Amino acid sequence: MSYSTLYNFQLISELIELRTEQFLNEQNYLKELASDGTYPKICNDIIQKILSSSHLNESPSNRLVLKLISDYFIVTKLLEKKEENQDEILSFWEKTEFFDQFLDEKINNEQLPFQLLQQAYSLFCLKNSVAPSIDGLQFNYLPVNEIGDTAEQVVCDKKLIKFSPTFRPSEIVFIPEERQILSIQDGLILIPICEEGYEKAPQFSKDIAKALNIIKQANPSLNRLFELLTHTIIPINKPGIVSFSQQFLPGISSINLFERDFTDLLDDLVHENGHHYLNLLLDHFELIIEDDDPIFYSPWRDALRPIRGLYHAVFTFFWAFELFQSLIKLYKNDNSLKNILNLPKIMRRASEELAMINACRPQVNMAFVMGKITDEGYQVINTIYDCLDLNEHFLKTIQHELKLLDPQELRLLEENLTYINERTEHYSLN
Repeated sequence: MSYSTLYNFQLISELIELRTEQFLNEQNYLKELASDGTYPKICNDIIQKILSSSHLNESPSNRLVLKLISDYFIVTKLLEKKEENQDEILSFWEKTEFFDQFLDEKINNEQLPFQLLQQAYSLFCLKNSVAPSIDGLQFNYLPVNEIGDTAEQVVCDKKLIKFSPTFRPSEIVFIPEERQILSIQDGLILIPICEEGYEKAPQFSKDIAKALNIIKQANPSLNRLFELLTHTIIPINKPGIVSFSQQFLPGISSINLFERDFTDLLDDLVHENGHHYLNLLLDHFELIIEDDDPIFYSPWRDALRPIRGLYHAVFTFFWAFELFQSLIKLYKNDNSLKNILNLPKIMRRASEELAMINACRPQVNMAFVMGKITDEGYQVINTIYDCLDLNEHFLKTIQHELKLLDPQELRLLEENLTYINERTEHYSLN
């Protein structure tokens, strides 16, 4: 991979086009795993029914179907040596929607892998309008909020239908038009998943459209990245949770639109898009050697993180800095933004992101020496630091301007920078 610029649109487009091929490769790989004949007949029937179906085309929900099948093979393998793998088994279920059942002593944990396949088959039938047809298998779908599903609604072919515990394609009931998916702009939709979300959806849609228009004015290349990589926004109303996305659901961003201001919205949109960008690269290139060792300090979490956490943080928060720096330049040249953008906060946030990314540089170098970042991964992350090296005087300039513009924001910035430096130094000594 030749990586001399972060705005490599040709590479990104080529990798997106390869998703279908990658999906087929994963499908064939899972077929091979299932062909050894060591799994129960009902499990083989489910797997073969899904993997041999002509309906199994590349889509976010079908990617999740393949992940559930893959997870079944992973945990089944772990259970072969249950006593030796207790920590790994706990860690596995902790990352799934079945963790509470795993902790429930009344449930036979060795039967839980079958529920993964039940979920996979139910999800497959539901999303592809396929009638369940395996004798003795009960339709049992646990709604996945991350793809817009709840106990009341399910996304089906870009329409919302009423969730039913006994799904049949002939019995689909569509939800009224006033509670449907909203189109924000071409290629971007909003899927509310709670009552308050529906009430505020029109305003959310307007705010996101306004934010993207400002991003386009400030940095057209950053907006182009967003258009390529994000297709769905799911508003979440969970106190303390800002935003998140998942590698196996590319293009879907879950963002807290209830507790955050407009500056935060701008930030969250490009930050999650940064995750989609990095996940696309990780799907095709070995940038890091993953493990679960929390040995790298993350100033954003104020905690030790594994290499994946450090690498993702540096890559994704760079886009926040890129955005805020572009907004500052735009603000100074466009008087119409004075009542829309909070310039002092944007200046502070840009300075904080720059400081935190730079604070991680020694750890990135150490991770490379330790073999946790590959040569290719080091090349990619250093493209970010090359960009930041061009902004070495940025922090002093912003601090001077904030002193005149908003002394309170300057004090907050100075306090945060002092804390970042102290914590970084502390963890560098331990």
